[in-house]
Amino acid sequence: MPRNTRRYDEAAKKLRKNGLKPSQAGMLCAVMNVLGEASRQVGYVPETVWKEEIQTQNAADDEPATVESLIEANKHLQAELAQLKSQAKNTSYELARENRALKEQIEKLTDAADGMTQELADLREIVFNQQQEMPAEDTAGIKTVFPYRLSRRVVAFGGHNSWLREIEFKVPDVRFMGENISNAEIIRRADVIWIQTNCIGHAAYYGIINLARRYNRKVRYFQYASAAKCAEQIAEEEEKNKE
Repeated sequence: MPRNTRRYDEAAKKLRKNGLKPSQAGMLCAVMNVLGEASRQVGYVPETVWKEEIQTQNAADDEPATVESLIEANKHLQAELAQLKSQAKNTSYELARENRALKEQIEKLTDAADGMTQELADLREIVFNQQQEMPAEDTAGIKTVFPYRLSRRVVAFGGHNSWLREIEFKVPDVRFMGENISNAEIIRRADVIWIQTNCIGHAAYYGIINLARRYNRKVRYFQYASAAKCAEQIAEEEEKNKE
């Protein structure tokens, strides 16, 4: 609506003087007033047009914000990816370390099982020999040349004095301890432990076995009373280890 509705009052008076009815003069002035107001308005824009322009402008205003948000989201994703890669690397390292530890443990258990199998075979042979009426041990078939030199650390326990005097000459690198188990370090540092069961006390025997188990050391048993045959057992074990 026009702000000033009385702008054409003087014109209405002149129109009435010129013979127009008051209603006709008022109507004509009202039309002139509206037209005059419209002529002073700046370019009228239909509602559908200006709404569309506003939406376009809003979209244009939102576009930089959307790009920035995508860039920021990409940064976060890159950071998360780097963190996941680091976690995967650490997990892989831990799994590899655990795998090595398990492999070492399996190897130790396998060696221990092999050693116990050999111990059992030795003990069965000893029991069998004791149950049979065995003839005097024949040493003529011994092929080992004495004294036999060893490369590994070998310790032996048990045995009579006469047996010890003879076997010490044949395998001089073996450390013969009798029943002396006062120094556990000797067993810990040994590669192989031999036991002569025909002359060793129970306390010494179980003490040796307990230390051998603690340090995971291989235990073998002499199957003969003859020093020469026992020395050959040691030599055969050493040759087998070289293969």
